[in-house]
Amino acid sequence: MIEGKSRNEKEQRWATVLSEIDTWIDNRGKGVDPGIKETLAGLRVFEIGTAASCEGHLEGPNGGPWIDIEAKEAQRLYNELIKPIHNKRWKEGKVVRREPFTPEERKLLDEVKEKSLILNLEKRKKLVPVLEEFNAGRSTPYMYRLEINRRGDGSSRIESAGVEYAVIADKMERQAYLLAFQKEMGEFANFLKAKYLS
Repeated sequence: MIEGKSRNEKEQRWATVLSEIDTWIDNRGKGVDPGIKETLAGLRVFEIGTAASCEGHLEGPNGGPWIDIEAKEAQRLYNELIKPIHNKRWKEGKVVRREPFTPEERKLLDEVKEKSLILNLEKRKKLVPVLEEFNAGRSTPYMYRLEINRRGDGSSRIESAGVEYAVIADKMERQAYLLAFQKEMGEFANFLKAKYLS
């Protein structure tokens, strides 16, 4: 994948990926959070595609930074085949039509779900050894340790093991958790960059 490239070529590739990330805009019209860009770049140079991310915010629903890993083909299948089915029934998160799926829709939903699961598991399979190598030999407390969590469609989320506890923490604890979770994600970014440039 990256054998045979000089350090200079790798540094140029890293800079190019960071520049590409700077052009990304989410569905709310916002760019990528600065605190997660390096980790995204690290995953991208190792050909581990990402779907969404957050650097973590005190006011957010999640207690720390996260990155969603999803196969592009699974995203395409959802957007082209499943989203139109859902859009007939829901608008802006509210039910507009209460009716069961037709047999054809149910069959398509099941087929896309199965195909997406396989595609997303293939992506996760690429991530596991990288995260294992990062965590090997480190004495990070479990609460802060990065792990892979499965999402409903088989996509994956990289986040610290204890992010859910931040939701029930008081403001001072939540701030401390957030800083520790962000530090761990930053160390993962440093690991990815060092691994890539070596």
